[in-house]
Amino acid sequence: MTGKMEFKTDETMKIETQVDNIKKIETKAYELKEAEKEEVKAELYLQLPGREYSKDDLLKKIEEIWREKFKRHQNEIHTVDIYLKPEEGRAYFVINKEVSGDMEI
Repeated sequence: MTGKMEFKTDETMKIETQVDNIKKIETKAYELKEAEKEEVKAELYLQLPGREYSKDDLLKKIEEIWREKFKRHQNEIHTVDIYLKPEEGRAYFVINKEVSGDMEI
């Protein structure tokens, strides 16, 4: 045999594990940072005769309904899906994939 056997101590194994974990965290942080760069900013405007609503206008109305009708706090909203039906003069929404409602637009 011409090689020297290497034994790893518990301390060496712990350090190697920590280094591996740090590398994984750094990789994930880089991936998240790159994903943020790729996000496209978009704005939505609904134009009806004599009226215009932005995405923010609709969200404010939905948040108001959430607080007043459902008696919930605004910080409990995580997702909002909005379905516009201009021919009905209504906007339908689903909050947090559970609570639905509608409003006049």
